[in-house]
Amino acid sequence: MASGSKEEQRAWIARVLGIAAPPDPAAPSLTARLQATGARLQAMKAAADPRLANLLPGFAAATAAVKAGTPDAAALIEALEGALAGPAAAQATSQASSPGVRPPVDFRALAERWRAAEGGATQALAEIGAAILALDEVKADPRYKHVVPAMRALPGLLPPAGAALAAALAGADGPAAARDALRGYRQALAAASALARLEAVAARHVGARPVRAPLEAAMQDIEQALAEVA
Repeated sequence: MASGSKEEQRAWIARVLGIAAPPDPAAPSLTARLQATGARLQAMKAAADPRLANLLPGFAAATAAVKAGTPDAAALIEALEGALAGPAAAQATSQASSPGVRPPVDFRALAERWRAAEGGATQALAEIGAAILALDEVKADPRYKHVVPAMRALPGLLPPAGAALAAALAGADGPAAARDALRGYRQALAAASALARLEAVAARHVGARPVRAPLEAAMQDIEQALAEVA
């Protein structure tokens, strides 16, 4: 890899070698950067800055990624920092100062928020399947070889409407299309009774691993951001 930021180069080396990238002593930690961003958002809240609603989903996604230690944590924080400091933020400030003009939706932040939530739900389902397969009574069952593919297919229980929501959050068709896709996914998730049953079984036998709650929280954040625009 000959180009890209130092952070991207370090991530690439870590991925190729299969090791954790050593921290850059000259750079602030992800936690420090996240805290600094949080302080700026708090100041925006105190000032009733109308941009805040569009930035909160990105902050929530970055916070979740830092806590989980996922590889996209740095990229999420960088995107949030760019949204705070870049031309889009200045434009939003100018628009917000005009009476009756609402700030634009930060679709990139909403898409990142959704991607993080859906990725977390997929990971939770994979962990549930692996934990069930590791149970002694399951391994001793003569039907074990048939259970393995079923457990590995658990991420497929997520509503396929997630793809439509992700596409709508690309922003090409505007807020109305995103709201429609959000409504469709919420209905599909509510109808996914198999997910509710699986979470209950997992809580009893292998420990609770939330699947629907993170998705619902992300949808609430996205809905709030979309409500800020006409």
